[in-house]
Amino acid sequence: MSDQTDGESDNGARVALLHDYENLWGLDIEPASVDFDYWDHLLTYYAALRRHGAEVDVLPTDADLGGYDAVVGPTLYFADEDLADSLDSFARDGGEVLVTVRSGVKNEHNRLRPTLPGPLGDLAGATVEQYEGYRGDADPEVEYRGETYAFRTWGEWLDADAAEAVATHETGPAAGTAAITRNERGDGAVTYLGVWPEEPLADAVVGDFLDDAGVPTAGPLPDGVRLARRGGLTWVANFTSDSVRADAPADATWHLGDGDIEKFDVAVTDAPLADVSVDAE
Repeated sequence: MSDQTDGESDNGARVALLHDYENLWGLDIEPASVDFDYWDHLLTYYAALRRHGAEVDVLPTDADLGGYDAVVGPTLYFADEDLADSLDSFARDGGEVLVTVRSGVKNEHNRLRPTLPGPLGDLAGATVEQYEGYRGDADPEVEYRGETYAFRTWGEWLDADAAEAVATHETGPAAGTAAITRNERGDGAVTYLGVWPEEPLADAVVGDFLDDAGVPTAGPLPDGVRLARRGGLTWVANFTSDSVRADAPADATWHLGDGDIEKFDVAVTDAPLADVSVDAE
């Protein structure tokens, strides 16, 4: 396939996922909820991004964000003014930013900030009025764009100061308050996701987020299936022990394999990533 890939330069992720070990350590010291695990929370968003076919670079919080279209910051616990300025500049230049629960909670001395989400409040256009940890047997829900979704572990009641409330709590004492907000910032926007979403809500929010950022999507994909764009071609990798079916437009060419992908196999097509769909057989 070298003749198909020579000279092409569409490699590289358009989404950055921010990770910081100090956030991990801070939450290990004071999780505030028995089920709140930093890695589990971060993987909630990484998995949702990958299910939509997005390629993701995992970066430190002080990384240069130039060249990306979207940035996801799960639980930016120790967010400071420098990070807030970086994310604000990114959004104002047309990028989409997604920030999640328990962000801006502590300063560099591990002291609680009086108002949450701390230095991220201005760019989020929202403040946290109250929060609650949920046990495993709780069934909290939010309404997002006309649909009801479940969430878990942690929920924040948001005051949408300058932002638009795009989801509201439907259950418990938080009912009627904002759960997810979106704040237009220059040529971009900042979404604050004030609950820990179960998979369907994560897929819905992340899908809309990627669409707003102009990142091509193809999903949600079955578990264990990944798409990648390399050298003008779309690669469909099946990491599962079951076969899957990939569909592409009729005028597309399969350069390796075909739409029927066996277990632990790969197929390659010249169809754009957004035009490829995959289903478990």
